[in-house]
Amino acid sequence: MFGRHSTSGQVMANFFQLPHIVVDFIRATDSRLTEMASRIEHFFQKRFATMRGSPRHKCV
Repeated sequence: MFGRHSTSGQVMANFFQLPHIVVDFIRATDSRLTEMASRIEHFFQKRFATMRGSPRHKCV
């Protein structure tokens, strides 16, 4: 899936793109699920920003 010469940074970058791929699929599959897809995307953005140490989205 990631190739023989992938670095851990590349693997993590691919992992962080996964929620966006899932959300895009949900939006393309059923337009009624767009609100739910947006909530899923927001959830993952907050979690990943916290994991990366982003000062914008710290959990209190």
